[in-house]
Amino acid sequence: MLLTCRFTAATSRLSACTRSFSIDFSHEKPAPHQLEHVTTRLTETVPLMFRRRMDYTFYRKDVVCDDQIFSVEKRGIEQLMSHFGMIGTLGQVFLPHVEMEMLSVAPVIDEGTVRCRWRVKYVSFTRIIMNPRLLRFDYRMQNLSWFDGYSVLTVDGNGEVYKVTLQKMQQDEQKSLLTSTTEKLKEKLAPSAANN
Repeated sequence: MLLTCRFTAATSRLSACTRSFSIDFSHEKPAPHQLEHVTTRLTETVPLMFRRRMDYTFYRKDVVCDDQIFSVEKRGIEQLMSHFGMIGTLGQVFLPHVEMEMLSVAPVIDEGTVRCRWRVKYVSFTRIIMNPRLLRFDYRMQNLSWFDGYSVLTVDGNGEVYKVTLQKMQQDEQKSLLTSTTEKLKEKLAPSAANN
């Protein structure tokens, strides 16, 4: 009986210790090293999206994916995995050449997010039929079609991603930004040229 009481007391202390280590920080902002971990995982795995299975170890089980490119919302890690898997598989089936490139990735500590800009480079079957030179690898690599996307991954205090937002970057927005910048530069230079 005495042995049973000691064993029960020891196990209750042990379970109290393990509970103290499993504190839930999901309602807090992430630490900088947690954002850096997500940044590293994205940098290593996103370029392999159309080649192999991506890394889902840093996502929460109840992650929400707001895909504004395909206008769908997925809830849960299983739906996220099937959504990304479907995109990767369909890309390989319908595009003879497809690859993904990470353009930039940066943690935003104040917001608790990781923002990344990526590019999908591809050649469609229609373009290969119209231009057989695309069958040559070196020519194809110089003439790939592409589109840019932007992702925002929101990270919780446990270092796990709980929301993913995917957006396609519009080329018109990029051109208008470039145009507005050059116009502003011309306006600044024009008064100084008039003074001389």
